[in-house]
Amino acid sequence: MKKFLLYNIFTVAIIFWGCSVAQFTNYQYDRSGSETRTEKKINMKELIDESYPRFIDKTLDKIELPAGITSHLTYKDKIVVMNFDRLYNSYKDQQLVVDRFLIGRLLKNNYMVFDRNENTLKISLLENSSHISNYFRIYNDSSMTAIVSSTLQTATRILAYRILELGIIKTEVKSDMKISRYGVAELELRLIDAGSGQILYSGIVNGNWQDEISMDTYDRVKDLHFKFENDALPLSLNLQPKEWLQVKYEITSTSEITGIRLYFNTGDNSANVTIKNKEAKIVRSFIIPTALTTKFEYLWDLTDMNGTKVPQGSYSIYVDNVLATTINY
Repeated sequence: MKKFLLYNIFTVAIIFWGCSVAQFTNYQYDRSGSETRTEKKINMKELIDESYPRFIDKTLDKIELPAGITSHLTYKDKIVVMNFDRLYNSYKDQQLVVDRFLIGRLLKNNYMVFDRNENTLKISLLENSSHISNYFRIYNDSSMTAIVSSTLQTATRILAYRILELGIIKTEVKSDMKISRYGVAELELRLIDAGSGQILYSGIVNGNWQDEISMDTYDRVKDLHFKFENDALPLSLNLQPKEWLQVKYEITSTSEITGIRLYFNTGDNSANVTIKNKEAKIVRSFIIPTALTTKFEYLWDLTDMNGTKVPQGSYSIYVDNVLATTINY
């Protein structure tokens, strides 16, 4: 009995393992017509508009001054903007961007803003002194040991900030050959009474911006910078400058797809192949015969079973009701 059982199992295994099935391998388009290669023109203004610095500007621009700040401000207030990060946690380049944004937002709302940049302040002190010749060394003296009689006005409000988040998240949209970019800006803001140090407002504000750019544009803007020469900007440190942008070619096709060739590996038994449209309706079917050769080729002329040409779109290939691939034309 055991020998009989083992014999049957062995026989079934030989039948199972020795019986290969047809498999889809590849496809290619049949075309008529021709293709031409033309040089793509680079619009530098549009390219810079798509650059990361401009993207960050658009992200920050989505931040509005909260009511908790504007309710404590009047148009007579003298406002200064400052960062209250600790020095070791400071990102000067990002701070310059946020400084510019907050100052611009205050000015846009018709508030008075006063500069407290160290270099600007030294020059302002000098220009406001009564005897400029006595204090000329202030221009080059970071210690500012000289006592200057100045008419500079003191601030009444301090708008202080800390950068919590400022960056871009990138994801690839493979189906559209695009890059999706999502900008995140998160700032902690404090409005402080300059005379007493009292905190009048403290809160977190957010700004977000999202867009999609082509892979071609992304390849050009991801490291877009150039040599610092004369007054050329932007200056990007520790990066090899690019003085030339690669010009890519655009293929203009005047050809038409006339058919799709489907390639299969044959099996020990015949197989049924069906082609379905996006509504899962069968538009064409055929049979892969029992293996006479190891390869089988079928030319689909892009017509349905009634001989009517099918519209452009997505079509799925099934072998014995198992999805093998999806083709777009």
